[in-house]
Amino acid sequence: MISLLAADKIPGMMPAPQMSWFATEASTRQKVVEVGCWRGRTTRALCDNCPGRVWAIDTFEGSDELLEELSFMREITGDQDWLFNEFKLNTAGCTNLTVLRGSSIDGAALFLDRGLDMVILDASHDYDSVVADITAWWPKITLGGLLCGHDFTCPDVKRAVDKCFPGFPPPAEDCNLWAVYRGELK
Repeated sequence: MISLLAADKIPGMMPAPQMSWFATEASTRQKVVEVGCWRGRTTRALCDNCPGRVWAIDTFEGSDELLEELSFMREITGDQDWLFNEFKLNTAGCTNLTVLRGSSIDGAALFLDRGLDMVILDASHDYDSVVADITAWWPKITLGGLLCGHDFTCPDVKRAVDKCFPGFPPPAEDCNLWAVYRGELK
């Protein structure tokens, strides 16, 4: 049974049904990477449900669409590293978590090709960044594993996924997630 109790208490943009989908997929995986973690809502759901190891990769400097909130929180808390400290607080006790502070591309270079069961991309949402992320992470997915992401309704994300995976079956109409399983496409 999937547990979202701790994750549901963490503020974030990931709706519970989509977070549940990621957690359900992670519950059958041993090596899961999340790229773009923000405050740790989805990270917590992954850690609480994955029987193996979870790696969280983020610069913890925010993305363009979240800079205003990040700046505000840094100002009112007086903590210039507020986002990272908030993430650590929200994921405290996750013994299966390894945090890698850095860019998506630098993070991908740390993993062997075909060595990961699941990678979630939810970092920068501009077209070039999403294409670069997919290009860097797809080789890391093992046979039967999946590369997936959030914000498929964002035009640049959709365009990047369509470019990298021509013929990719679109997700359900009311779904903001995308997923490609290794074995469906080479």
